[in-house]
Amino acid sequence: MTEKEIANKYELARRAKMRADWSVAATYYQALLEENPNDWEACFYVGVANATGCTLSEFKFGTSRLHGAFADALALVISYEEAKAKLIIEEMVEMTTLILKSFKSSAQNLYIKYPTVQNAKNEYNEQRYAVALCAAQCAKSIEGYVEDYELQKLCLPLLKMAVELRYDVLKECPNSIWKSLRINIDECVADIQKYDSKFKNPVDTLIEKRKLEAEKFELGEKIERLTETINSIVTERKRPKLLSFLGVLILIPTILLSIGIIGASLTNIKDLFAFVLVVPLLALALLCFRKKPSKAVIKQNTAKKEQLTKEKAAITKRLDEVIRLTRSM
Repeated sequence: MTEKEIANKYELARRAKMRADWSVAATYYQALLEENPNDWEACFYVGVANATGCTLSEFKFGTSRLHGAFADALALVISYEEAKAKLIIEEMVEMTTLILKSFKSSAQNLYIKYPTVQNAKNEYNEQRYAVALCAAQCAKSIEGYVEDYELQKLCLPLLKMAVELRYDVLKECPNSIWKSLRINIDECVADIQKYDSKFKNPVDTLIEKRKLEAEKFELGEKIERLTETINSIVTERKRPKLLSFLGVLILIPTILLSIGIIGASLTNIKDLFAFVLVVPLLALALLCFRKKPSKAVIKQNTAKKEQLTKEKAAITKRLDEVIRLTRSM
């Protein structure tokens, strides 16, 4: 091809790329790649076009093609001077991230549409994991091919995407694969922290949050039990006047009823009923007149109440702190 024909194909390929018309873009980039096998742009975007053309059933194949194109193009870029290489790698990372996000969205939309289909959840998790694996592999390619620290740092968006997706899967996965996912996330986090020391492992945050949730539940139960205990102490400190008055109201008719029963014939149903009724009424009256606690007992109860109230206040303070920490995560 002449230089003019090559320039024209680049123009047409880039226009198709901007429209996300990957089938058209692939045609032109394939022609450019055949003309020049060392053309990073043609090499990369042919792979991108092939990856985007895959269906959800070919998800793993699509992500594998994308990683292969990324690694092949990167191998061609490392010989360029640093400033130019930086711009190219940034473009590749941005495009790869964009394509992987579209893969994730497609998988998510399918799962939302057909959540009850057999194995739908497992397939959705596998698809997200495939996207995460591709992101991690592309990031590893940068670290493997590039020696300059500033250029290696360009892999951060891909590593963070891998962690985010694996973390999403981990939150919903069975315990049988939790450990292996945790190892994958820990590896990515270790790589991220080489370039961003403040980055926190989301799994550690999740574990801490679950511990706080358990503590919150336990503290709530403790407060409930303490409240019941404190309220029972308060009711034992004195006998209300209303309760004494109620005792009088019950005791007087009970005595009169007892007098009426003496000498009565218990063969009479009414008399028998009255006799049976006297015993519980008398017990209830005596209960109303039960002896007030002594001053020593009242003092002891007061001290116990104050101690439990302080304990409740401390637990309530910790509960408020736990709720605040949980919300901030």
